[in-house]
Amino acid sequence: MSGLQIALLKLAVPYFTKTAPALPAITEAFHHLPKRCQFLRLLVDAFCINGGPKNLHTVSGVGAESDSGSTLPTRFLILVAKKYAEIAKNTVKTMNLRSADYISGASLVRGPPAKKQKIMP
Repeated sequence: MSGLQIALLKLAVPYFTKTAPALPAITEAFHHLPKRCQFLRLLVDAFCINGGPKNLHTVSGVGAESDSGSTLPTRFLILVAKKYAEIAKNTVKTMNLRSADYISGASLVRGPPAKKQKIMP
């Protein structure tokens, strides 16, 4: 991972800790960034954590249309469904986004240190 990528993740994680990503930005990112890009993982996690149940309607089907009229990428929707399943199974009450998790490629959304979780194939 380049120094620029690390710097961008360090700036993005605090922002997405409190803000869900915009749906058009998700679409653009999933169309243009490499499949294993850590930023894509961050977008999925931020969407799930910040949107909670109010975002569930977006995951209702593959290629679901967002409120803005854009179609979300199928891969994003699959990863969101997997992340919601992980969150539902998790017994930790507080979920956190941490820069180090995205820079190292370790587990994505978690509370206190625990076992590593991998959601991206």
